[in-house]
Amino acid sequence: MSQPYDVKVDRFHKKFPKFCTTFPVVIKYMINDGIFSYKAFEQYLKKLKANSPRTKEEWAERQADYIKYCVMDMDKKPGKMKRAIHAWNEVKTGLMEDMDDMKKEMDLAKKRSEDDVKKLAENRREDLKTRIKNNPEMQQKFLAMLAQKKKEEKEKPVEEKPKTVWMTMDQRDKYLDEMKKDIDTEKSST
Repeated sequence: MSQPYDVKVDRFHKKFPKFCTTFPVVIKYMINDGIFSYKAFEQYLKKLKANSPRTKEEWAERQADYIKYCVMDMDKKPGKMKRAIHAWNEVKTGLMEDMDDMKKEMDLAKKRSEDDVKKLAENRREDLKTRIKNNPEMQQKFLAMLAQKKKEEKEKPVEEKPKTVWMTMDQRDKYLDEMKKDIDTEKSST
């Protein structure tokens, strides 16, 4: 009885994690479909070395190259180049769609997470308001905390923001020359 694809991939991934991460399409076709060609893999590695992917589309193209090379190596019937190009297009398109779907799912999960955090904060705020409103002891503690905060704010010195000085380029050059002269004077006097 054959093991499910996920179990096979997990076992292989545990033994060869870097290989699985670097060559996901090779792993998929090797494990799922039993397709592996040493010659195709060598061509694929040469292509990767010569044309390192810089975009997600180029990455998908490099992954699809392996399948094209497998078809060209393993298919002995006439018209194999046409089938290889068709397989290349199918794999590239599938990978691009998968990546787009994953991005959409990640964006949706991020939005849901942000919404959940907002709802949770609102619920906590309402819960705290209710608890303070219904508990006189908590009201006193809350009022004391607010009074302490106001007191600290009054005692805190007000920081002045530095004033922005605008000058023309000529004024700046003149100012820098004066600073340079002052530095030179200090050096010569010591």
